[in-house]
Amino acid sequence: MNLERITEDNINYAVLIQEQLFPGESARANYEESLDHSSNYEYYLIHHDGACVGIIGLYHYAEDPDSAWLGWFGIQEGYRRKHLGSKALKMFEDMAAAKDRVPVCL
Repeated sequence: MNLERITEDNINYAVLIQEQLFPGESARANYEESLDHSSNYEYYLIHHDGACVGIIGLYHYAEDPDSAWLGWFGIQEGYRRKHLGSKALKMFEDMAAAKDRVPVCL
């Protein structure tokens, strides 16, 4: 499994995946903000065995820079129940730790 950062080249595809996972919702504004690498947002396509299986995001609030929040996380229906979501969450936790941030649990 690997993560591919959302870029100008793949943002439309990321929005398509997001709309499949969250019908009626739009993450485009978040994804566009994340294109500026100095923003507080990072969003990724999740790939497994050559297929895009989902999306995941990591962000923090300026007033709480030591935290890590999970954003727009989902695994496509055909790939669920294969432990890919658990693996993606572990990658999220590892990314947060590498940035010295603590994941926030609600």
